[in-house]
Amino acid sequence: MGNEYQGTKFQTELVEKEVISDFIEELQYWAALFARNNCAPAIPGGYGGNLSCRDADSFLITASGANLADLKPDQIVKVNKISLDDLTVWAEGYCLPSSETLLHAAIYKARPEIIAIFHGHYPVFEDNFAKLGIPITSEAADYGSIKLVNDVLEILGKEKFLLLRHHGFISLGKTCQDAGEQVINVCNQLNIKIF
Repeated sequence: MGNEYQGTKFQTELVEKEVISDFIEELQYWAALFARNNCAPAIPGGYGGNLSCRDADSFLITASGANLADLKPDQIVKVNKISLDDLTVWAEGYCLPSSETLLHAAIYKARPEIIAIFHGHYPVFEDNFAKLGIPITSEAADYGSIKLVNDVLEILGKEKFLLLRHHGFISLGKTCQDAGEQVINVCNQLNIKIF
């Protein structure tokens, strides 16, 4: 699943305040489903996955190291602005945003129609990417790195589901339901039951 988790690789300017959004319950639902089905497995320092969705001119994302199996509202962060040049994130909440915040922000910028991005880790997907016809990045890149961002943007196109070599999957949707169902559909193609 890539290199050992060591926290975020960017600076965060965090305003500590409660994040309020209609999307929190949806993110909690899908995070629990991913954790329960090993699509976002527990790893040292948290869980191997993160979920986000747009909320007006910002986006919500699970916190760095958040317990996706039992995601609390205070483990969701509102990202207001990012700078890839300075590797800085401006956010609201009580936790640091996910280490993949830069990746989510870059995808949202490239694909304005996308409302939700779900990132998880399920090795069986990569083992079957050719059979499933799923695009995959050309080589492994460190989590949270600009290289990973650029590698994903290189193959993103209009895809709604893609793989990061040795680093899991990304599912994109016009709703949280859409992003989650993309994962369920890939599982169904491999006769894996999601509960």
